[in-house]
Amino acid sequence: MTAQYVGLLYGLVLAFSPILPAAAADEVLRLGIRVDAPPFSSRVETAHSGAKFDEMYTGFSVSLCSEVVQRMKWDTPDLRVEVIPVTAQTRFPKEPQQYPTWDLLCDPTSVTLLRFDWCRYSFPYFVTGIAYATHDSATNPENLGGQLVALVGKTTTDSGLKLEWSHLYGTPPEFVVKDNYEEAVLALKEGEVKAVFGDQILLQDALEKASMSVESYMSSDILSIELYSFCVNSARPNVLTVVNVTLADLYRSGKIIELLGESFDGRGANRLLSTLYRLYAVPEK
Repeated sequence: MTAQYVGLLYGLVLAFSPILPAAAADEVLRLGIRVDAPPFSSRVETAHSGAKFDEMYTGFSVSLCSEVVQRMKWDTPDLRVEVIPVTAQTRFPKEPQQYPTWDLLCDPTSVTLLRFDWCRYSFPYFVTGIAYATHDSATNPENLGGQLVALVGKTTTDSGLKLEWSHLYGTPPEFVVKDNYEEAVLALKEGEVKAVFGDQILLQDALEKASMSVESYMSSDILSIELYSFCVNSARPNVLTVVNVTLADLYRSGKIIELLGESFDGRGANRLLSTLYRLYAVPEK
């Protein structure tokens, strides 16, 4: 995917997204926060119920949402933040054309056409792709036909990979859908499935938490290129503006690298991610 293509895609998205009136109660910001997607967003088990949202939840997406909230408070000092915990299965409405219950979704949201029903997408803030883990280094998608393969439901891996498998790799496996990456990796560890497919970063984190060596189990290549952006409720276009202004400022200042390192054990941005940040370091004037 070239930089020109990425820029054109987002130009079209921003140009043709409908502009709707701002909500009357602008002093309230409802954050949909993913509870099960570390290192982007997850609940801090030791946090008490009265803590601030960025003390109750942690991860790269949460840190960026915290920056958005701080900027919104410049103009709305009395801004009240409400948290709506979500999972991969509950983050979007059940029916198209329904407004979500949140104003800003703080989770690793891949850009897909289907999600335009609920999202006005922000500038992208991460690049990733589908990877897989297996016990046998000789295993690859082409020889998994008829085997049991785990993936997480209501994700782009669930929808896109299942749809494209026959075209890309031939005979499809039998897909075992799990609620989260922890369950999917456990199925691999216990020999229930031959492989697990999912987002590269989320799968890597789940392998490490299960004490499974990433180098031993993880594929070296990704099977797709996916952009993560913030999904903003179409009824709150003012929130989208603040999100994009915040991201552009973080990219220009370089603070995005600091926040990235805090969530990814000090790791910096790779070449593709660095290019993405330069593309969207939009000047102030």
